[in-house]
Amino acid sequence: MHTYNINEVFTSFQGEGVHCGEQATFIRAQGCPVGCPWCDSGPNYHPDEPLYDAVGQRVEGVSHVPSAGNTWPGVGGAKMTEYDLCARIPTDIPRIVITGGEPALQDWDDFINCWESYVGHHRTVIALETSGQYEWRGSRWPDWVTVSPKWSGNPWHVEGVYWTYVDELKYVVDDRFDDSIVAEHLRQLRELCPQRGMPYIVLMPEGAPPNQGTTERTLSFLKKHHDWRAGPRLQYDWRVK
Repeated sequence: MHTYNINEVFTSFQGEGVHCGEQATFIRAQGCPVGCPWCDSGPNYHPDEPLYDAVGQRVEGVSHVPSAGNTWPGVGGAKMTEYDLCARIPTDIPRIVITGGEPALQDWDDFINCWESYVGHHRTVIALETSGQYEWRGSRWPDWVTVSPKWSGNPWHVEGVYWTYVDELKYVVDDRFDDSIVAEHLRQLRELCPQRGMPYIVLMPEGAPPNQGTTERTLSFLKKHHDWRAGPRLQYDWRVK
């Protein structure tokens, strides 16, 4: 049995990315050391605390970033086992999204195994959304992997293991984003995984709602790269979780 540190579990619809509009249950892991100043995903911010994972082991080599985007897995949230999580998820839900916070700070193998046993024959897509800045801790990979690189923390860094599994690269466009960042990420992917296809590229203008500047900046990149996608943020447009 594994103990997870969880911020919340709720059922809604996918508001962003390739699967926007699909109903899903979201498991929001507690804590994220990346530190995006526009973070909307955690009420418990403790930038002066050391960073611990869900089982109390200190995570070394992480610098504190003094912004409201820092949440720490050892502070706040609720302790839940894989069985607790499964009990909160509708068995007919088509999609489960493991998000955060930064879910890569916890090992999700026990939850994935438990859910597969829990639902029997029913097929649910288990999806991951991560910044990619931290190594994946488990041996089981979700069915769909979204990497959303960030300029905070270790700027735009993506651990190499994700290039084997990534299905979607999703970027928030503000004045720090440039299409050269995407080009570098795709170069890394081709170098490490030359046989695999390219992931979807999704751009979302920063802001809730986006301002004219970030919208125009996003459109300028999409006009240059016709195989990239514009990403809505329905949770803000519809004002729902």
